[in-house]
Amino acid sequence: MKLNYKLNKHAKVSIKISKSLKSSLMQTEKQFSNVDAYIASFPPDIQDLLDDVRRTVRKAAPKAEENVYKGAAAYYFDGEPVLFFSCLKKHIAIFATPETQIEFKDELSDYKQSKGSVKFPFSEPLPLHLITRIVKYKMQRLKEQAQPKTNSASTAVLNATSTKKSVPKAVTKNKRVSKVKA
Repeated sequence: MKLNYKLNKHAKVSIKISKSLKSSLMQTEKQFSNVDAYIASFPPDIQDLLDDVRRTVRKAAPKAEENVYKGAAAYYFDGEPVLFFSCLKKHIAIFATPETQIEFKDELSDYKQSKGSVKFPFSEPLPLHLITRIVKYKMQRLKEQAQPKTNSASTAVLNATSTKKSVPKAVTKNKRVSKVKA
């Protein structure tokens, strides 16, 4: 990729970008109403790859909500992100979390990565089995986080030592709610 630049008479940088690169960059700036529209915006051979990823994610996380966020297909469970994927010039990128990348570091070692993302080049088959495992892992972590964390021994100690029952202070959108006696 080559970018040519020059200073114009007002000492601002003017960058000349090739038409193919410009259309790739514009693709990520478009707003799409849903994932169908996002996938349909690509050439047919790329649509097939994106459909494969989409089916894989939906099968691994059937309860995840599908949306488009910042030019990428996005999947959420209980309002928390599960996985995003997008198509760029030479690869499909998935965005999970750095924690997920650490968990699958051996399997992902053959792919280019950045913090929270993995790039699957078009020149190689998509590792759909690996994407399935990543999505299932992420869903399991989100389900675990959603469950109340109670330890029966520590709860019993707290209940035994507590003489007053009160509702703890809560913070809601910059307003403090004071203690309410039960």
